[in-house]
This record gives sequence, structure tokens and C-alpha cells, in this order.
Amino acid sequence: MKRYVKNVLIYFAALFGIIAFLSLFSSPLKIYDSTKDTWYRYQISAFLGQNSKNFEVYKGAFVPAIGFILPILMSVVLIVESFKPSWSRKITVLNTILAVVYFLCAVLVLLTKELFLDANNLGANLYIKNGSGPIMSAIFSTMSGILLLFVAWFPSEQDMDFI
Repeated sequence: MKRYVKNVLIYFAALFGIIAFLSLFSSPLKIYDSTKDTWYRYQISAFLGQNSKNFEVYKGAFVPAIGFILPILMSVVLIVESFKPSWSRKITVLNTILAVVYFLCAVLVLLTKELFLDANNLGANLYIKNGSGPIMSAIFSTMSGILLLFVAWFPSEQDMDFI
């Protein structure tokens, strides 16, 4: 029964990793419109850059895209892990490493705004903030990391000492 619950939690962690990847296709940045006093989606390709007739409009910041891509790859590893009983001896170490990488992915995607501004030398003169994509990805990557740490380090019935 304990193994079944751990597998379900691993599947939820994999699902959260897939959702973190899918948030790559949501709006990466929002820009402030001072005339209407509101924030709007910034319609640019923040990760790959934008060209117009052989002229580079914006440079892309590809490093945050790695934080979106790694969760889908780790989700595949998690699904494969649940079907491999031969990995059971190394499951704690593997899940701990994957959890740490999930946390690093959350930090990478939250740096989308800063890396985009730095790549284009825009500095602080432009009012931009992270859009829904990086925020959702960071939340779901963090939740995946927490679930994996719980699966890896929660003691099983054999590990508990009863008084």
C-alpha cells in the first residue's frame, strides 16, 4: 500500500512538471501602460528573440527556457522510474536530485524578466514584470520538488521505531 501511495505522488509530481512545461506557451512578460494605469501582456518572443526583415528587434533570453524544458524531461524520468523496480535502491537519491533540479528550474523561470532586460540592455527604464507563464511554471516546479522530497524522505513502516 505504501508503494502505491508513493507511485501516485510521483505521478502527481510528473503531472505538475508537465504543467510547468506547458506554461512556456503562456505570456512570459507583462508591460505597464501608464496612460491606462494597467498591465498588459507583452507580445514578444522573450526566449528566442524577434526579428523583422533582417533586423533584430529584441534579443532572446534562452536561459529561462531551460527552466521550462527540464521539467518535462524530468517528468518522463519520473514516469519511467515508477515502472522500474530495479531502480528501487537508488530511488531516494534520484528523487532528491530531481527535486533540487525542479527547485532550480523554478528560480530560472522567475529570472525571465531580468535576463530579458539584461540581454537587450533595457535596464530599469522599462516597467516590465513576469507574466503568467513564469509564475505558473515556478509554482508547479516547486510543488513537484516538494512532492519528490516527501516521497524520497518520508519514512516507510519498516523505518519507524515504535515505543
